[in-house]
Amino acid sequence: MEIEKIESLIKLFGRSALSRLEVAEKDTRIVLERKNNAAALEIESDAAKVLKKSKLTEKAAKVVKAPLVGTLYTASEPNKPAFIKVGDRVKKGQTIAIIEAMKMMNEVKSPFDGKIAAILVENAAVVEYDQALFKLED
Repeated sequence: MEIEKIESLIKLFGRSALSRLEVAEKDTRIVLERKNNAAALEIESDAAKVLKKSKLTEKAAKVVKAPLVGTLYTASEPNKPAFIKVGDRVKKGQTIAIIEAMKMMNEVKSPFDGKIAAILVENAAVVEYDQALFKLED
């Protein structure tokens, strides 16, 4: 179920006088319940098991997040090779991308040593503050 649909359900439930709302779609079930003027949200999904497993492996992976909002570039110039690719070893402080914000180029440096496990954002994509950009592993 899409996050926008869940948010819409929560807003509608908040404005209604209903005490309980249950919605099931494919492998997801959402239950909204109001108890003593407080609302509770319960979401069950078959994907929850997969999510728990991925969270266990994520603990071993370190995530590099965007320090600001802007456009992410994985190379210094359009025809130049990328700063990094999956499998590369990086050192703390090494430039791994650039974020353009207000016509200023800001280097994204690795906050720790590691190996690039995943590149989570496409080149020239707009990124939000604190958005995950790269996953590193030891």
